[in-house]
Amino acid sequence: MLLSGCGGGSEAAPSESVTGWTNYVPLAHPDSLSDLRHEDRELDREALSEDALEPAALSDLLEKARFESGFEIEYTGRTKLYSHVVTRTLDFAAASGASTYLRWLDRNASDILGPVKSKQALPVGSDGVLLLQEGCNCHSDLPTYLAAWREGSIVRTLLADGPGANERRVTALAREL
Repeated sequence: MLLSGCGGGSEAAPSESVTGWTNYVPLAHPDSLSDLRHEDRELDREALSEDALEPAALSDLLEKARFESGFEIEYTGRTKLYSHVVTRTLDFAAASGASTYLRWLDRNASDILGPVKSKQALPVGSDGVLLLQEGCNCHSDLPTYLAAWREGSIVRTLLADGPGANERRVTALAREL
């Protein structure tokens, strides 16, 4: 999930519009990721532990939190809204385990994002948080957000960056998931 900070840019793909306006960019649309390539993968404890700077400590926490399984979809490409999006669904045996993982993620967000610029409550699910990466302030720097919330014993995360990524769009995309 770690993102590279500064890379070469490419032309944004034209956005599709249901209104016919050529400059219209939807806040979030069920097809807002359809122009990006995607790859799915299952996540076990070992794969999820790779997010941490200390994988063994996260692996132990996941075992104690009774992590059962996870699934990830990674979207890549370039559109007016997004360049890179990773959605995850993580299953725990109980809601308490899901909350334990969310607390770890909140305390260790810099393991995934690097320095965090801002943090706020996410009005999606339970215990939701929305984090914004500080960024490098270079010419190709894209806003990068990490959203995480709980639905019972399931944790959902959304990592999104792109030229049109902002708090409102990422929150709306999180609601779609």
